[in-house]
Amino acid sequence: MIKKLFYFAILLFHCYSLQAQADSLVKPVENALIWKIEGNGLQYPSYLMGTVHAIPIGNIDTSQKLKNLIISCTRLFTETSDSLFMAGVFLPANDSVKNHLKKRHYKQLKKAIEFYSPNSVETDSIYKMNAVLYRNILLGYKAQVYFTSYEEYLILIANAKNIATDGLETSEDLAPLQKMYGQNAFTYLSNFIDNIDIELELYKRGLKEYAKHNINYLYYSQLRPETQFFTDILDKRNLNWLPKIKTAIKKESCFFAIGAAHLAGNNGLVNLLRKEGFTVSPY
Repeated sequence: MIKKLFYFAILLFHCYSLQAQADSLVKPVENALIWKIEGNGLQYPSYLMGTVHAIPIGNIDTSQKLKNLIISCTRLFTETSDSLFMAGVFLPANDSVKNHLKKRHYKQLKKAIEFYSPNSVETDSIYKMNAVLYRNILLGYKAQVYFTSYEEYLILIANAKNIATDGLETSEDLAPLQKMYGQNAFTYLSNFIDNIDIELELYKRGLKEYAKHNINYLYYSQLRPETQFFTDILDKRNLNWLPKIKTAIKKESCFFAIGAAHLAGNNGLVNLLRKEGFTVSPY
């Protein structure tokens, strides 16, 4: 479950902007969730899919078409490999989220934790997580929905066919995220609890746009005054991934499952790959 929360946390650190304002900043790409990468001397086609990291199970694409596309490839990439999911997830052993929140905030969080893990006690690891991961527990509790990991579902498909799985990030690549989730994370969590109704509506809106394949909206929704967040979460990570993606697709046919907000924008993966000379088209 913690891996699912980690996936979802990265995507949900959002602040929605008006579409018209965003249009003046970036040029939209086509709206599509799956893209085919070919040309530029590649021997095999590869594919790029935008995901929502944690999603109600009923919203997952379980079609045979998607399964066939994955098993046509020889390697599945997600953002981070399994061995790195736990990096920066937990507080020190002698610490607890209870020590960082006011009583009223902790009371609300505890109810949400009990929804997800009814048999847990305050000494369990679920009470010692990095603050940002609780956003997903709170949203799920408010909506009375259990989230599942899109990436885990895709990995299960790959594993069933003995397709190799890998991650695009290293522990060093995750350092900016861990720094961002550090000093002010619990203040942010407190504000999130105070505004949970608004946050849930924003998430629902994002999910509706995802169902429409509107990756431009999902990209615009990340625009916020804290430009360092925008740079670290999206642009820097995209630029870090680009050489790894190029190396991988030159060797074999790959399927990349990446948060949908990473696809659009001037420094989105679609435009970055196009600038490198690849043909990237909606599939």
